Amino acid sequence: MTPDAVLPYVKNTLLKEHASPNPNATAKQIAVAGQHLMQPDPLPMEQSATYGSALAASRAAYAQGQFNNAATRLTAGLANETQNPFLLFQYARALYATEVRKPESFVVYQQLIRSLDRDNGENDSIATIDYWFLEAYWKLGTLQMDQAQWGPAAYNIARFLAGAASLNELTQEPMLYEQALGYLTECYFKLNEPEICRYYGTRTLKFFPKNRYVKAYLAKLPPPMAIKRLRP
Repeated sequence: MTPDAVLPYVKNTLLKEHASPNPNATAKQIAVAGQHLMQPDPLPMEQSATYGSALAASRAAYAQGQFNNAATRLTAGLANETQNPFLLFQYARALYATEVRKPESFVVYQQLIRSLDRDNGENDSIATIDYWFLEAYWKLGTLQMDQAQWGPAAYNIARFLAGAASLNELTQEPMLYEQALGYLTECYFKLNEPEICRYYGTRTLKFFPKNRYVKAYLAKLPPPMAIKRLRP
């Protein structure tokens, strides 16, 4: 889909939800990104019929580093609005940020992404990216790596990279970009896909030549596949 986002070959359509082309993008930015830069659509004014104030309080607590408090403030709301994506997203990221409860966020992120995929039309041939919840793809992907779910992890990290690239966010967060490319190198090594692993490892070193994380995987790969030439 992009030089950074290798999606499964069966996916022949990409739907971008809650995003629009950025009218302020310069020609130079578009040329560098290789695609039209996007911007997220404005969030709805009302994100919960009953628990809007609890959601605001949770976000405020999160911003202050009070992650357990941020999660606790949403407990009642999620008991009654179990499918509300804004509550699920905020609750998951609060859990993820804690040291002890981070594993609990795995189930919540799974629930959120399954719901988004269903609502946005994800199927065997269609990939979807919801720009309101872009961070969720990244964090679910890292948690799936912890569970050795290498295929789903690679897919979600690729979706995150595709969305972040079109927002021009990766140039502003090089450490995150390096980490994502490194994780994809590991995922495809574990999936026994040496050429895709080599691609991501080489791409990582292109931008981050001092990266040692991917060098360990590249060193274990077999020699590159030779291209057979057909006789005329």
